Amino acid sequence: MATDPFVYRVITPADWQTAQGTGHVPSVEVDRMDGYFHLSPHDQILVTAGLYFDPTTAPAVLEFDAARLGPALVWETVPEREDRCFPHLYAETLPVSAATAIIQLVAQAGGGYRFGERTALNDPLD
Repeated sequence: MATDPFVYRVITPADWQTAQGTGHVPSVEVDRMDGYFHLSPHDQILVTAGLYFDPTTAPAVLEFDAARLGPALVWETVPEREDRCFPHLYAETLPVSAATAIIQLVAQAGGGYRFGERTALNDPLD
C-alpha cells in the first residue's frame, strides 16, 4: 500500500535502554495483544505520541528503514485512526539493527510534541 522508505516507533527511555542492551525494541501490551509491532508513518508520529505517551516519560522516536524489516512489514488500514494506513511488523522481534536514527520528541507547552534532535544509528557506511 504505502511506499514510505521509513517507518517509526515511539519509545520511552526505558524501552530504548532495553533495546540497546538486547538488540531488540521491546514489545508493549498492545503489540502482544494484536500480534504485531505497532509502527507509524512519518505524518502520524506526533499524533501517535500525543495520543499514547505522557510527556513526563520523555518519549523519543526510532526511525526504521522499511526495506531492512522485510516482508514482515505490512501496511494496513486502521479504522480507529480515521482509516489511515499504518505499518505493522508481524515478527518475533523489532531489531535495533534496522533503525537508522533516534529522534528526540520535545513536549510543547500547549500539549503535543515537536521533533527535536536526530541522531543517526546503524549507518550503512560504518
